[in-house]
Amino acid sequence: MIAGRSNLRLRGLDLPANQAGVGSLLRNSLKWKLTFIFTLLFVGNILILAWSVHNSSTKVIIRDSARFGQLALSQAILNIERYMDYTRQFMYRMGVSGELQRWASTSPGLKGELVSRSLRLEEEFVVPFFGLNDDIVSITIYNASNGNEHHFTKGLFFGLNYSIRDEPWFEAVPVFETTAYYVSLNDRYVDGAGKPAPLHVVSLVKRFGMSGDLYVKIDVRPNLLQQILNDLRLGESGIGFIVDADGRMIAHPDSSRLFEMLDSSYLEPMAEAPAGTFTPKGSNLTVIFDTIPDSNWRSVIQIPSGEIASGIHVVRNAVYSIALFNLAASIPLIWLVSASLTKRLISLKKSMVSTGQGNFHSPITVRGNDEIAVVAQSYNRMLQELEAHVIHLSEARALEQQAVMLSLQMQIDAHFLYNTLEIINAMAYKNKAEDVEVITHNLAGMLRYTVELKDGGTSLAEEVEQLRRYLLIVGYRFGGTVDCFVTVETPALLQAESIKILLQPLAENSILHGGFDEDRLPQLELSIAASVNGSKLLVRMRDNGRGFGPERLLEIRRSLAAEGPQELLERKIGLRNIYKRLVKRWGSGNVELRLDNAAGGGAVVEIGFPFTEAKEGEYAVARTDCG
Repeated sequence: MIAGRSNLRLRGLDLPANQAGVGSLLRNSLKWKLTFIFTLLFVGNILILAWSVHNSSTKVIIRDSARFGQLALSQAILNIERYMDYTRQFMYRMGVSGELQRWASTSPGLKGELVSRSLRLEEEFVVPFFGLNDDIVSITIYNASNGNEHHFTKGLFFGLNYSIRDEPWFEAVPVFETTAYYVSLNDRYVDGAGKPAPLHVVSLVKRFGMSGDLYVKIDVRPNLLQQILNDLRLGESGIGFIVDADGRMIAHPDSSRLFEMLDSSYLEPMAEAPAGTFTPKGSNLTVIFDTIPDSNWRSVIQIPSGEIASGIHVVRNAVYSIALFNLAASIPLIWLVSASLTKRLISLKKSMVSTGQGNFHSPITVRGNDEIAVVAQSYNRMLQELEAHVIHLSEARALEQQAVMLSLQMQIDAHFLYNTLEIINAMAYKNKAEDVEVITHNLAGMLRYTVELKDGGTSLAEEVEQLRRYLLIVGYRFGGTVDCFVTVETPALLQAESIKILLQPLAENSILHGGFDEDRLPQLELSIAASVNGSKLLVRMRDNGRGFGPERLLEIRRSLAAEGPQELLERKIGLRNIYKRLVKRWGSGNVELRLDNAAGGGAVVEIGFPFTEAKEGEYAVARTDCG
């Protein structure tokens, strides 16, 4: 049935206007395009070179900076070791001296004897040591077996009731081992007026005697350590500091950071080796560390990576400056080289433009033997061949006119067949043979439509009418009506231009190969629609036959894809003939032909081609079927 749907809306595409500027210049000028490409390659190479130099220099400078920092750190550790070794030697001389042993063995009840021996110790050991070292704060001696304890101080004093036993590390001092080191804020010191004078001190403690009952403790200000750390300053912001085994700051140029715990990003790498270099996570610092001998302390230097790479930036900037200067000097040279390469191409372009305007007598004169000269020679040969083709085309048009005259002559011969069919029709009417009358009338219409010449092809409306005549004649073969339902998306599509004999061969194939007989009549469904943008017609015909066999379907598809002339001549009318005529009319890229089996049974043929309105012909929607 012919059914109408909603009106079809055609939507055009807005084409962007030509844009002027650099983009247009690069698209339209080979000279500028080559200049741009050469410049881009030059800049790219310079940037890659600069990056390589910067990257390599960065690695070398960071490596050398780490080595230099390690050397500076080793020197600082050596100075600390000398300082601590001097103090340890004094502690050992005093600890094993007979005078200290006699003081330790004196009974606590002999107060006068204890004072006398303490004075002799002070005169023999303490005063000379105090005089040579300004950082010494106090020396404490203690005998755990009898409780004897005495403090020698300089500048400050211990508060009342102070004892070495009150120190938090007292129980942890090892026996018969090297000197123990403890850093703390000792709040037991007071000044001459008895006021509290808390002081950061480094406590060196060692136990003497067979059972380790004799303790010697020396409290030292960390001034010398601070001075050594200040000497470790590398760059503008590099600093050095010392941490104990727990990661606490025991010496730092900034006294406010004393006893501050290091971040885990520092502690983890430092726990893996006694010395090394690393970069903490999430920072731009380079950290160098080493272990101070005979202690569990780590001496550390941290340097901002930016300061290490400051020299690299100078090198990088110099490379970039040289690159920019070379680029500015090279652009004119690149432009001249590009112009020399494109000069002959521009001559070739002008000749092609002249040819496009119809002048076939403008050969190109290009000197040289390179690729451009070869192209010019090939173009000159093409001009000669094109002129020959034009002459051949003129001759072909003359032959075409002769073919038209011959076709007109065939039309004249066909008039005899028309007249004969009219005579048969009149005799059938006279003898009341209505079937013969209907058949001859429709056959005459089909014959007239087939041989009639019309400029611009035909319309889908006339094709539907031709299909109706054919199915009416075929219906007499089956003793009934062949049903054909037509669905049109919009009646205007029936005015679309079409090639002649498009629908009738599709119906003929369905009836001949669909497996129909008097007990099973053919039924066809014809639908005509437009694609989404309205630029292409989609014609679909489906039957209720047995459909395509797999091998037959593959064979037909291969036949449609064949390009040889022999395949074209094998069948005058059929799917391949329809496809070739559509391609000849609209081009292969604009024509679609698909074959398949319908889901509910039967065969389906779909044809797509551009939508153009026929020049003449009307079709009034007056029928409900085409059978």
